[in-house]
Amino acid sequence: MIDEDELLNIAITNIRKVLKFDPYKSYPDINNRDEFKQLIRSTDGLIPNDKFNHRIPKSWRNYDGIGFEVRSCYQIGDSKRIQADCDMSLALKSYKILPVMLVFCSTSLKNPLARLSKSWEVYEGIDSFNLVTSISVACLILSNSSSN
Repeated sequence: MIDEDELLNIAITNIRKVLKFDPYKSYPDINNRDEFKQLIRSTDGLIPNDKFNHRIPKSWRNYDGIGFEVRSCYQIGDSKRIQADCDMSLALKSYKILPVMLVFCSTSLKNPLARLSKSWEVYEGIDSFNLVTSISVACLILSNSSSN
């Protein structure tokens, strides 16, 4: 049997939580949507979809852009950085921007990468280098080698 009073109390409690929710709480000095947009522009790299080229993976082309974060490695003591990265992925997704994380070492702790891979397209070690090469440098290498 459904207790309507209990359901009403649950609904009211959750509505109060939503009303108290501060979406900018995780971001120091961010107080409104415009400041938040500026934060998103502070990602390590942002490619808007009007700048996509033929080397961008087809599955990424449905997004309004691609936001990149670049990390050397994740080790013990990086919990604040990991939380900030999780928050950034949510911010990027709210603008239909695909979050792509490039971790250039292959010795990161596995738990942080597993957590981040739930909200980011994560590339680690040589895969990071290969992705960067495949979407950007390939033509430069070819043009440099043909001019020699």
